[in-house]
Amino acid sequence: MGHYVDGSRDKGIPEHCSHEPGVLPRLTPYEYRNKLSLVAFVLYVVSGLGITAGAHRLWAHRAYKAKLPLRIILVIFNTIAFQDCAMHWARDHRVHHKFSETDADPHNATRGFFFSHIGWLLCRKHPEVIAKGRNLDISDLKADPVLRFQKK
Repeated sequence: MGHYVDGSRDKGIPEHCSHEPGVLPRLTPYEYRNKLSLVAFVLYVVSGLGITAGAHRLWAHRAYKAKLPLRIILVIFNTIAFQDCAMHWARDHRVHHKFSETDADPHNATRGFFFSHIGWLLCRKHPEVIAKGRNLDISDLKADPVLRFQKK
């Protein structure tokens, strides 16, 4: 028999039920920090998989084939990364390989280290990136129903 909030053993509200529904149980700052750190780490790994295994290797390079359940998981993971939809990410990555180190390159390294790694996500695309991206054949990406759904 468990202990109750009021200290008795035979009446009152059990400790594990003492918080209201929909409200997080009371955690010490140390417990909260540990749980938050775990969630942050899991989201970091998941979003990284969405970009590397999904948008980059699967859709941009077509390095492997994946069945529907894995494609759905990877597109969810990609969404968690907040780096645009996988269709646009893969298209821009193909443009990057085709027009490397030019104004049509979305992560043009001649614009600096910060821009080529992070800044390209924070700025508007150069008009050349948009123009070259429109002319690139991405019919394989448009044919994937999972990518079409995510793009909505």
